[in-house]
Amino acid sequence: MSFPPDHKQSPSAGLDPAAHVFQKRARSKREVERIIVELVVEWSHHRFFEISPDTLINSWKRGGLAVDGADADELIEFVSNRIGWSLKNFNYGDYFGPELGWNPISLVVMMVKGDWKRLAPLTIGQLSQKFFECQPTEN
Repeated sequence: MSFPPDHKQSPSAGLDPAAHVFQKRARSKREVERIIVELVVEWSHHRFFEISPDTLINSWKRGGLAVDGADADELIEFVSNRIGWSLKNFNYGDYFGPELGWNPISLVVMMVKGDWKRLAPLTIGQLSQKFFECQPTEN
Protein backbone atom coordinates (compact mmCIF):
# COMPACT_ATOMS: atom_id res chain seq x y z
CA MET A 1 0.00 0.00 0.00
CA SER A 2 1.45 3.36 -0.89
CA PHE A 3 0.61 6.65 0.71
CA PRO A 4 1.25 10.20 -0.41
CA PRO A 5 4.62 11.65 0.65
CA ASP A 6 2.95 14.18 2.95
CA HIS A 7 -0.24 13.61 4.91
CA LYS A 8 -1.38 17.13 4.02
CA GLN A 9 -1.69 15.90 0.44
CA SER A 10 -3.96 13.01 1.38
CA PRO A 11 -7.56 12.95 0.11
CA SER A 12 -8.91 13.80 3.56
CA ALA A 13 -6.56 16.74 4.12
CA GLY A 14 -8.27 19.53 6.00
CA LEU A 15 -11.03 17.26 7.26
CA ASP A 16 -11.36 15.86 10.73
CA PRO A 17 -10.45 12.17 10.24
CA ALA A 18 -13.45 11.14 12.37
CA ALA A 19 -15.78 13.17 10.16
CA HIS A 20 -14.14 11.54 7.15
CA VAL A 21 -15.02 8.10 8.55
CA PHE A 22 -18.63 9.01 9.09
CA GLN A 23 -19.02 10.79 5.77
CA LYS A 24 -17.83 7.75 3.85
CA ARG A 25 -19.13 5.10 6.25
CA ALA A 26 -15.84 3.24 6.22
CA ARG A 27 -16.52 -0.41 5.64
CA SER A 28 -13.46 -1.81 3.93
CA LYS A 29 -10.40 -2.88 5.87
CA ARG A 30 -8.22 -0.84 3.54
CA GLU A 31 -10.15 2.37 4.24
CA VAL A 32 -10.09 1.82 8.01
CA GLU A 33 -6.36 1.08 7.77
CA ARG A 34 -5.67 4.28 5.83
CA ILE A 35 -7.62 6.38 8.34
CA ILE A 36 -5.86 4.79 11.30
CA VAL A 37 -2.47 5.43 9.69
CA GLU A 38 -3.49 9.10 9.35
CA LEU A 39 -4.56 9.20 13.01
CA VAL A 40 -1.32 7.60 14.22
CA VAL A 41 0.63 10.16 12.16
CA GLU A 42 -1.32 12.93 13.88
CA TRP A 43 -0.97 11.43 17.37
CA SER A 44 2.72 10.57 17.08
CA HIS A 45 3.78 13.80 15.33
CA HIS A 46 5.71 11.77 12.75
CA ARG A 47 5.75 12.64 9.08
CA PHE A 48 3.34 10.72 6.89
CA PHE A 49 6.04 8.94 4.90
CA GLU A 50 7.57 7.57 8.13
CA ILE A 51 4.40 5.63 9.07
CA SER A 52 2.83 2.69 7.26
CA PRO A 53 0.62 -0.28 8.12
CA ASP A 54 3.86 -2.22 8.78
CA THR A 55 5.13 0.24 11.39
CA LEU A 56 5.55 -1.43 14.78
CA ILE A 57 3.64 0.42 17.48
CA ASN A 58 5.13 -1.28 20.52
CA SER A 59 8.78 -1.55 19.50
CA TRP A 60 11.60 0.79 18.62
CA LYS A 61 13.00 -1.72 16.15
CA ARG A 62 12.72 -1.10 12.40
CA GLY A 63 11.52 2.48 12.87
CA GLY A 64 8.83 1.52 15.39
CA LEU A 65 7.06 4.00 17.62
CA ALA A 66 8.06 2.40 20.98
CA VAL A 67 4.63 3.02 22.53
CA ASP A 68 4.11 1.46 25.95
CA GLY A 69 2.25 1.94 29.24
CA ALA A 70 0.11 5.06 29.52
CA ASP A 71 1.05 6.11 25.98
CA ALA A 72 -0.60 2.93 24.68
CA ASP A 73 -3.83 3.81 26.51
CA GLU A 74 -3.61 7.34 25.13
CA LEU A 75 -3.09 6.16 21.54
CA ILE A 76 -5.99 3.66 21.63
CA GLU A 77 -8.28 6.24 23.25
CA PHE A 78 -7.26 8.90 20.70
CA VAL A 79 -8.00 6.59 17.76
CA SER A 80 -11.27 5.37 19.33
CA ASN A 81 -12.49 8.92 19.96
CA ARG A 82 -11.58 10.13 16.50
CA ILE A 83 -12.82 7.12 14.55
CA GLY A 84 -16.06 6.93 16.49
CA TRP A 85 -16.05 3.43 17.94
CA SER A 86 -14.25 1.53 20.68
CA LEU A 87 -11.78 -1.29 20.46
CA LYS A 88 -13.38 -4.35 22.04
CA ASN A 89 -11.74 -7.52 23.37
CA PHE A 90 -8.30 -6.00 23.11
CA ASN A 91 -5.85 -7.27 25.71
CA TYR A 92 -3.35 -4.46 26.33
CA GLY A 93 -1.14 -6.83 28.34
CA ASP A 94 -0.42 -8.90 25.22
CA TYR A 95 1.16 -5.93 23.47
CA PHE A 96 2.11 -3.28 26.02
CA GLY A 97 4.08 -3.35 29.23
CA PRO A 98 3.50 -1.28 32.35
CA GLU A 99 4.36 2.38 32.60
CA LEU A 100 7.77 2.26 34.25
CA GLY A 101 11.02 3.93 33.67
CA TRP A 102 13.39 1.30 32.35
CA ASN A 103 16.44 1.33 34.50
CA PRO A 104 18.81 -1.48 35.48
CA ILE A 105 17.25 -1.91 38.94
CA SER A 106 13.66 -2.28 37.72
CA LEU A 107 14.85 -4.61 34.97
CA VAL A 108 16.64 -6.90 37.46
CA VAL A 109 13.64 -6.86 39.83
CA MET A 110 11.29 -7.85 36.99
CA MET A 111 13.59 -10.69 35.94
CA VAL A 112 14.03 -11.98 39.52
CA LYS A 113 10.29 -11.80 40.28
CA GLY A 114 9.48 -13.53 37.01
CA ASP A 115 7.42 -10.59 35.79
CA TRP A 116 9.27 -10.53 32.48
CA LYS A 117 6.76 -11.10 29.72
CA ARG A 118 7.50 -11.34 26.04
CA LEU A 119 5.12 -8.96 24.29
CA ALA A 120 3.61 -9.74 20.93
CA PRO A 121 4.53 -7.27 18.18
CA LEU A 122 1.73 -4.93 17.13
CA THR A 123 1.78 -3.12 13.80
CA ILE A 124 -0.53 -0.33 12.72
CA GLY A 125 -2.03 -2.78 10.21
CA GLN A 126 -2.83 -5.26 12.99
CA LEU A 127 -4.35 -2.51 15.12
CA SER A 128 -6.47 -1.34 12.19
CA GLN A 129 -7.67 -4.93 11.67
CA LYS A 130 -8.78 -5.01 15.31
CA PHE A 131 -10.63 -1.71 14.87
CA PHE A 132 -12.14 -2.95 11.59
CA GLU A 133 -13.51 -6.04 13.38
CA CYS A 134 -15.12 -3.81 16.05
CA GLN A 135 -16.69 -1.45 13.54
CA PRO A 136 -20.38 -0.83 14.32
CA THR A 137 -22.85 -2.22 11.83
CA GLU A 138 -25.57 -0.15 10.26
CA ASN A 139 -29.07 -0.89 11.46
